[in-house]
Amino acid sequence: MPRLTEPVLQNTVWWLTKEMFEGSHPLDYPCLIVGGMPRVSSEPFRRRPARGYRRIHLVPFNGAAGWHCFLSAEVSGNPGTRGSGFSGPLDLSGRNVLDIGAWNGFFSFEALRRGAALVLATDSVTWKYPEYRGRETLELAAAELGLPVNTLELDAPELDRVNFKVTFDVVLSLCMFYHLIDPIKVVLALRRHTRQVLVLETVHDGLAIERPSMIFYPNRELNDDPSNWWGTNPAAMYWLLRRAGFGQVFYQDHPMHAAGAPHLLRQRGVYQAFVDDAALAALAPEPQAWVDLDAPGALRSLSLGNFGSV
Repeated sequence: MPRLTEPVLQNTVWWLTKEMFEGSHPLDYPCLIVGGMPRVSSEPFRRRPARGYRRIHLVPFNGAAGWHCFLSAEVSGNPGTRGSGFSGPLDLSGRNVLDIGAWNGFFSFEALRRGAALVLATDSVTWKYPEYRGRETLELAAAELGLPVNTLELDAPELDRVNFKVTFDVVLSLCMFYHLIDPIKVVLALRRHTRQVLVLETVHDGLAIERPSMIFYPNRELNDDPSNWWGTNPAAMYWLLRRAGFGQVFYQDHPMHAAGAPHLLRQRGVYQAFVDDAALAALAPEPQAWVDLDAPGALRSLSLGNFGSV
């Protein structure tokens, strides 16, 4: 495994410091950023701020040897607060976590930081094709952070044919739903592998439609990316999760868009789908700051024109 000082990093991840941001970013420590743009050296990158929310920060831990994972608070959330970040209020202490579509392991590392007993990171496309360098980035960060992430190369559509040796209390499906040609099949499989809660993040579309709706992208309609197939409105996502067998579903706007302009606010959303009341009580015993989609009028409040009601 290459060390952080070796030149291989130029084509694997970006090694950034405050000086490379030219004062445009509040970081004063180095970080790793997954290579969404392949083989970009740090030289042109230092002229623009970092983008994306799978940024892994590496900071010295109590001055001792090794590194400690400090993940972006606006995404991972603070374990002591409610309602912020993808994991939000979930208590991951001692839980087994399955991370589907892990890419560079950002959320796998966050689960371990929150006290997860075991984390299995899975991916296929970003690990298999060299232009993404996803698995290299994960393994490099894991070695430097000293965090024991287990890995398995697995494509999400294969989930219905897999029998894991362990049971997963928490399943993460982040930034993946819209990449699936048959997402309903995968959500049904996710329910089978979830013992307590599924955390799912996806792209929204059809927000002006109150009925459950999914918009199909046959070409490059979403971000000029042919691997993006679907946009769903919150009503469709809620009912899909309920019909898959989840007992209670909570929602929040994507933390990277929550403070944006109204037309950006609900472009993406995060759902926490609990198997039953016992799972909700075990993982999030305090009142939820997220929107309870079972509450009267909750789904309607998320439609276009009702942005201020959540």
